[in-house]
Amino acid sequence: MKEININRDSDHYKNHRDNFNKLRSFWGMTDDDYKEEMEKTTSVKGAGKSGMKMWFSKNKRLFIKELSRDDDKTFKKIIEKYTKYMLVNKGSLLPKFHGVYINKGFVFIVQENLNQYDKGTWVYDLKGSRRHRTTDKFSIEKIGKDNNFGSSKIYMENAEEVKVQLEKDTKFLQENNLMDYSLLTCIRNKKGDDDKEKNWQKSSKRDFCCKFQGPGPLPITDVNLNIGIIDILQNYNMKKVVESFFRSKRQSARYKSEVSAINSKDYKKRFDLKMEEILRPYEETEDRSNEDRSNEDRSTEYRSTEEIVIGGGKKRLRKNKRTKRKGKKRKKRTKRIKRTKRIKKKKNKRTKRSKGRRIN
Repeated sequence: MKEININRDSDHYKNHRDNFNKLRSFWGMTDDDYKEEMEKTTSVKGAGKSGMKMWFSKNKRLFIKELSRDDDKTFKKIIEKYTKYMLVNKGSLLPKFHGVYINKGFVFIVQENLNQYDKGTWVYDLKGSRRHRTTDKFSIEKIGKDNNFGSSKIYMENAEEVKVQLEKDTKFLQENNLMDYSLLTCIRNKKGDDDKEKNWQKSSKRDFCCKFQGPGPLPITDVNLNIGIIDILQNYNMKKVVESFFRSKRQSARYKSEVSAINSKDYKKRFDLKMEEILRPYEETEDRSNEDRSNEDRSTEYRSTEEIVIGGGKKRLRKNKRTKRKGKKRKKRTKRIKRTKRIKKKKNKRTKRSKGRRIN
């Protein structure tokens, strides 16, 4: 599709046109910028799990997605609350919805794109569950999931502020009975374009805002980061209740379930716990590096005391190995002694029995 019509006639929520105008100006998107950005769109390769079509805007500032009937109904219900919430929470990590339109028989929603780069970005979609959360043959070209992310950690200067905001956002979603959302995490280990990283996490002291430890770019490395909650319009309806009942493991605490389809309260709890686990204060990396250095020093000391040179360095005996061997020999000896004692006891019992029989 070369152009998506965003004139007044194509507005799907005509009664809420002012809401979207307020939100766009609040986020610094002028009407002219918006029209220019929506002049041309390119389709996204490989539609999502739902099979809905997706596009990027002209400069990839915006992401356009076909809206299902259920999602459309949900958004109509919450749009007033959503607008009020976003206007008083500038740092919110909820999706920034710019408008909803109807074009050629289908409804689509326009929102801010979290990753404007064509390549070079590690992207993860994190829900806090493990079931069916693996991307096969994961690479920088694909979007990873919870099992691909594994036990990775992100170290941020403002980790506590971000987690407080995330808890506020998930509380809003819980209050509106919404679940099955995820945190889209975009990670780059290269210095990037300021225009493309305008809304990314910033550092007041460093070129890179964060450190990342895990499978993605390197074991521990400086990175730039952008995160945001996506796919927030799934209501916990009867369909999801049934799915949750049949798929959940029978656990006393439902938030520990590995299934995505759990009620909004337990979903929030599980999601918040996952965010607490992966988003860590930047200072922890300094503590960790000091710990690693001390471990290295200990290991070098251990290696130096381990080797004893005899006869001008011609023969080397490893003291540790010798002590281990001695320990093993002692164990074997004690086992042998115990075994022989047992055998002697049995023999003595037999002889006593046989003597008693003879006397009788």
